[in-house]
Amino acid sequence: MTSGPSAGLRDECPVPELMLRLRRRRRRRAGTDPVAPYGTRPSPPVKRDRQQNVADAGLVSLSPDEFREHLVLASATAGLTLPELILPEAHHVVLRGMRFHYLDWGTRGQPPVLFLHGGGLNVHTWDLVCAALRLERHCLALDQRGHGDSEWSPEMDYTTESHAADLDAFVDRLGLDRFVLVGMSLGGANALAWAGAHSRRLAALVLVDVGPETRQAGARKIAAFTSEATPLDSVEDFVTRALAFNPRRNATLLRRSLLHNLRRMPDGKWMWKYDQRHRGRGVDPAAYERRRQLLWSAVAKVACPTLVVRGAESDVFHDEDAERLSRTLSDGRWVKVEGAGHTVQGDNPAGLLVALREFLSDGGPQALESGQTERVAGRRSGDVGQPSDHAPRPAHPGARAARHASHHAPRRRTDRGAGRRLSGSSPRLPSRLRAAGASIIIITEETHERG
Repeated sequence: MTSGPSAGLRDECPVPELMLRLRRRRRRRAGTDPVAPYGTRPSPPVKRDRQQNVADAGLVSLSPDEFREHLVLASATAGLTLPELILPEAHHVVLRGMRFHYLDWGTRGQPPVLFLHGGGLNVHTWDLVCAALRLERHCLALDQRGHGDSEWSPEMDYTTESHAADLDAFVDRLGLDRFVLVGMSLGGANALAWAGAHSRRLAALVLVDVGPETRQAGARKIAAFTSEATPLDSVEDFVTRALAFNPRRNATLLRRSLLHNLRRMPDGKWMWKYDQRHRGRGVDPAAYERRRQLLWSAVAKVACPTLVVRGAESDVFHDEDAERLSRTLSDGRWVKVEGAGHTVQGDNPAGLLVALREFLSDGGPQALESGQTERVAGRRSGDVGQPSDHAPRPAHPGARAARHASHHAPRRRTDRGAGRRLSGSSPRLPSRLRAAGASIIIITEETHERG
């Protein structure tokens, strides 16, 4: 039997609705599932079971108007000015016998970028990043198996190999080629595994707070949070739990973000959308070692320019892990985003956008020396601003740079210790960084590191 948070209520559907769903199922199997406007209910999966049929009755999300309002507040809080406020198109596609959901933010005709979320997250973790880049890139975000509005694996198969096979099928179905692949945590590991065999199809690869080597203490904290399977009485209870786990976030924004990742149970309680059946079993040392070896094997085969991003406050992925990974890659470099923990795109989207725009700018992937280190200082309390999801503060004209992410200019390997500080918004700052509200700070290794 197939389980999934998006299965339909078969026994409660009238006959005409059942016939309509059967026709939709045939279209999905043929790969012709139509575009769904944002906010519509996803199509049912290929197979269904009674238990998850009942759970599907409580699927919730933001309405289009709520989504727009959320983006406006979130972008203002992050210090970002979105070029235009256009919601993405929601699509469903059947791959390898399972239904997958993805968002297409546009803009068609621009270089494509595919975003993969972390474990326990979903496509909406990339909303601000995609909305900010949509005029520069064709941004796509995929709900991986068992997450968001994609189907759960009936066999609880969530191995890296299966995720990579899903990604391969998705890339083929959409006809992507010479695209940029961005993956965070789980999505980064899956992206790396796929790139090891297919990097010639990539224009560039971006790995966010992940690599073959991660810190088990930090990973266990995340596993404990995402594995908690106790339904709660209200969304506010989940907000309280999430704030205790990551106090960087703003409660109002967090509540709306969580609605993308929660479902209501038949008894009125609330539960995560993602599949938790395989979680909470503890780390299998043998499985961890197999994954580690698989990823290091992939690293040796990645030929495209690769950016490794680390959240400065992450306890999952440390400086030395990013440094080792970037030096082992044939064309790698790494950045550190201040004011961010493991979920960089949520904690400091402005800082991440500075790093991505620099890397993806014309000649960007080729312009940086292989193995060199970039440092990206973000919006940080008591420093140059608040991390994303803190309450927005009024800004006066000309002060935007102080409210946005600051960029640490790259230093060559032979001159890492030397540097000088350029504070404020420099008139020599490249236009693409001025557009992101960045300032340049060149610092020494000693002044950058925090005690």
